[in-house]
Amino acid sequence: MKQLLAYTNCEQGKDDAVKAAKWHREQDMLIAGTYFEGDKESFTGCSVGCMYAPYNGYKGKNLHYLSESVHGIPEWLTRVRDTFFEKLSSDKRNDWHVDFMEAPRKGAPLDTIKPAFMVFILKSNLDNFDHDKFPDVKAAVDGSIALWQRNDIGSDEWESAQSAVESVAESAGWSVAWSASYDKFVNELLRLMRECEPVTS
Repeated sequence: MKQLLAYTNCEQGKDDAVKAAKWHREQDMLIAGTYFEGDKESFTGCSVGCMYAPYNGYKGKNLHYLSESVHGIPEWLTRVRDTFFEKLSSDKRNDWHVDFMEAPRKGAPLDTIKPAFMVFILKSNLDNFDHDKFPDVKAAVDGSIALWQRNDIGSDEWESAQSAVESVAESAGWSVAWSASYDKFVNELLRLMRECEPVTS
């Protein structure tokens, strides 16, 4: 399977993508709570909707997958982008829309930042609950951290371990650990994206 590289062998290059994102912001097109409304002549939408509705004929709602062919950005990362856009305050979400498109360097293999980002989120959540009161949640978070720090991510053995950790997490009800520190998560994700080294041939 060919490695996915940001703004490489895709439909839209970085300069045009950033220009489009800035235009969405300037035209006050960005809104939360819906993928997009209107048509190609006049529409508003969320970060994902504004960026990808033109590539899908302004129909459908699950547009995240288009980020891979249009910009070389992994779908999982675009789903994180969408979540943060919906959760950020209105005065920050428009800048997030632009910052996300500006952050990657051309040729960066953004899939490689996923383990570090997952570990950052998980470790951040360790401070958000009483470990003595919720030992099962602590075990679930610790298990997830260990999982994302392994060197065999994606292997059959890793997939089996992931399933086991997810089962523990579900039974523990580890939602008590979730943090709403979106600004902190946004800043870390942008840092990881900016520092992701491009692949050189």
